[in-house]
Amino acid sequence: MTSGNSWTRSYRSWLWLGLLVFLAPLPAKADPTCGSTVTSNVILTTDITCMDMTWITIGADNITIDLNGRIVTCMGPGYQGSCQEFSPSRFGINTNGHRNIRIINSNEEESGVIKGFDVGVWVKGGSNVREKGITITGPHKLPANSRPPSQGILVTRVVCGLYNDASNDANLFVKISTNTVSNHLDGIVLNQASCVQVQNNTAFNNNSDVSENHGILLQDSSHNKVVSNNVFGNGENFLTDGGIIVKAAMSRGNLITQNEVSDNNGDGIALRDGATANVVVENEMLFNGDPDSGVVFFDAAARSGFIPGSSGGVNTWKDNECITSTSTVPLATEPPADACKEDETTIRHTIHFR
Repeated sequence: MTSGNSWTRSYRSWLWLGLLVFLAPLPAKADPTCGSTVTSNVILTTDITCMDMTWITIGADNITIDLNGRIVTCMGPGYQGSCQEFSPSRFGINTNGHRNIRIINSNEEESGVIKGFDVGVWVKGGSNVREKGITITGPHKLPANSRPPSQGILVTRVVCGLYNDASNDANLFVKISTNTVSNHLDGIVLNQASCVQVQNNTAFNNNSDVSENHGILLQDSSHNKVVSNNVFGNGENFLTDGGIIVKAAMSRGNLITQNEVSDNNGDGIALRDGATANVVVENEMLFNGDPDSGVVFFDAAARSGFIPGSSGGVNTWKDNECITSTSTVPLATEPPADACKEDETTIRHTIHFR
């Protein structure tokens, strides 16, 4: 064998060794620690506990956060040892204005849980954000329920694009779907957020003695779709509590449809304080507040401040299944007298979750 052939074989051996090293699987990235900014995909491999700290802030576009059946908990000096505090704010996940974000749970056997944060998931601006299939919860209420302001899912600063068609689901910028949200002041909140779809979520047991509280709240938010959600057992004792609440003059053009909104302490579905051009159609809202008397709370309601009878806007109510509405208030202009059509086959929930 010539020296040239020996050199060639040696070179080839080193080349193959290099390729084998290159092709070997890279070590898995560690789960992000509390307070991290993440710039690559995350698939959790273990439960995480944050001690009075935020979990993660997303730091790049095109990121997927997969809870993978794991539990992320925040413990601190807040309500019942959680991070639900009057200040400062601790959040589980902050999308931080980025686009093409997915927050999911791929584990079909175990729920992915975000627990005890002041804000569970904060969709803070951005576009093409999907948050799906997550359980977000906090401490159960005490008899004297001093739970501070907290939101399970908070969506802010989302704006419809110039060529965005809010009537087309495919063009909605943010989609919040199939989540279960409980034990916060508010379950799901859209605040100055437009072109958002909130669909097939369950919001229950969101309550506090400290401030008004709701299952789903739209505040100064327009061109959103709230569809097929199950909203029950929310509210405590304020006149402004309720199941699904749409508030303020900037809350325009929202579609509220096919939701089940029952057994809330407060109004079932209410349009308030100038909300206008909204459509409330084909919902079931039953046994909310005081359905027997219909004096304070109503299944279907419109209010200006605490005064029932009109939101101050012009809205469409039709084909809803309910018992009481503010149409019974003298001189009320909203909802119309035919806003409610009771279905006698519907019965009260036999299990109450408050």
